Amino acid sequence: MPGTKNILYARKGCWEIHLNKLIGENRLDFTVTVAAGYVGNYGYIYRFLPEGIEQDLTSRFGRDVYLDWKRAVLGDIQSLRDLVGVVRKKIKRVVPSVTCSERSARLCEMAGIPVKGGIAFLIPDHNGF
Repeated sequence: MPGTKNILYARKGCWEIHLNKLIGENRLDFTVTVAAGYVGNYGYIYRFLPEGIEQDLTSRFGRDVYLDWKRAVLGDIQSLRDLVGVVRKKIKRVVPSVTCSERSARLCEMAGIPVKGGIAFLIPDHNGF
């Protein structure tokens, strides 16, 4: 598996988007992450696997805390939509990314990122898109 080089990073609210170039290949991918923890001097920890976040928060703090966190991040979905809009203006070609689960695919669709067959597609915002 090739390494990656981050070529674009954007953060708003509790969300981040990372656009990466796969080293040695002529292709890009992207990752959407969300603040899912806080570690003292290090700040927020951003993660992308919904099932892992749920399991971690539930086991450490209980189901109610997880549900409160989930309501908060979904309440900030507009920040993710705004990030998607910014990234779409910066890219010149479609950038695919494999979704890690059905929940991840649904989140992408909520944010305006189309998903087909488990692949999410960031589509450039130019030439009529």
